[in-house]
Amino acid sequence: MHHSNRDRQMINNNDLRRSETANRPIERHGVLGILSATTGLIHTADNKYFTFKIKDFCDQRVDDLTEILHLRFTLKFIDYGNEAVSHVIPLFGDESETIFANSEEVDTSEFWGSRKDDQFYSKEMEKQAYRAITEMFVRDKQCIFGSRYIHNGLERKEFRNDQLFRYVGTFPMKRRDFFANRSHLFRLQKNGRIDLQYPAIYTAVTQLSSRLLRRGGVTSIQSLYEFYLSDEFNAHARNFIGNDQLCFMGFLTAHPFFFAVFPKLPFVSARRNLPELDYRAFIEHHFPSILEREQRIIDYRYPLQMPRIHETTSRESPNPLLVDGEAVEWTDQNAEVDNDANRHIESNRPLIEVQRPRECGQMLREVLQSGKRHFHSAMSSICSLEAVPTLLIVLYSWYHFPKYP
Repeated sequence: MHHSNRDRQMINNNDLRRSETANRPIERHGVLGILSATTGLIHTADNKYFTFKIKDFCDQRVDDLTEILHLRFTLKFIDYGNEAVSHVIPLFGDESETIFANSEEVDTSEFWGSRKDDQFYSKEMEKQAYRAITEMFVRDKQCIFGSRYIHNGLERKEFRNDQLFRYVGTFPMKRRDFFANRSHLFRLQKNGRIDLQYPAIYTAVTQLSSRLLRRGGVTSIQSLYEFYLSDEFNAHARNFIGNDQLCFMGFLTAHPFFFAVFPKLPFVSARRNLPELDYRAFIEHHFPSILEREQRIIDYRYPLQMPRIHETTSRESPNPLLVDGEAVEWTDQNAEVDNDANRHIESNRPLIEVQRPRECGQMLREVLQSGKRHFHSAMSSICSLEAVPTLLIVLYSWYHFPKYP
């Protein structure tokens, strides 16, 4: 068949346009169908499969993909054609909210069900273990287990079957790890004592974990933080942990059994599905004193005259709640320290958050130099600041209400 020069030129132009379209980068997203330490396979909604290697993943400090990702997690990537994939990254911001609106939790059971014994996790076994262990606390009528429970107190007869006993741990070291990992229910002290956790911690862990699993399993820390500050999140739990970003970041890093914070970039993933348990109702019925202590901690941290902080940044940035990949660690012991201080100065004390240590330090020197005659006027000046150190409050209580001659 004969073609004119004009026809040949049109054919060549069409071929060129098709070639350009084929090689144009396309942004896609899909679900992880296969995952290993260094590679992954993503299945898209249009039934296409794309493989990627760890070098294509957004965070180059990750050396094992299975430490931060699970099967069925959703990721987006750039498709360059010819099976070339790069810029594999979690969804976040408005894009994530649109795609995962009204989504159910991602099911991680297939991933954890294939793990070896020391990493095996079962949502159903967890539920049975929670029930058995909480029954032991009720039976003993105390919210504390001595270290003997780890070493020789938990015996086969305490559990319903051998499988559950093995799941919690037949040896002291495995039992210790079981309690240490379940930090939303238990607080393992350095001396081996096991305390029941504050319900606010349980609520925060379960709500944040569920949110992540309903957003493809992984998202930006900023997106999760915005949820944390929203009306959807339990306000009581937020007030117990703290509203600011460092408290939030510290909380995530303090519970690594449930959250995997990326080593470099500001993303976080959920590690596992959690069973349903009305833990607050359990505490309220059997150990109400824990709720009283929890409320005292909140009252101490957030006195009535101080406003709460609810500041957020743009949803469209995965932005840094991390500074060089590090965060200040938040622990329950911090709350205990605050509570101890609160008990010492429980009455007649102005409570103001520490924000200006330099100005308060100068005022403190003036107080020490002024003597008791000018003490009250100096204290008035100090309390006009936005903040005053706890040390100064303690000094005031001690000076104004002397216990010693």
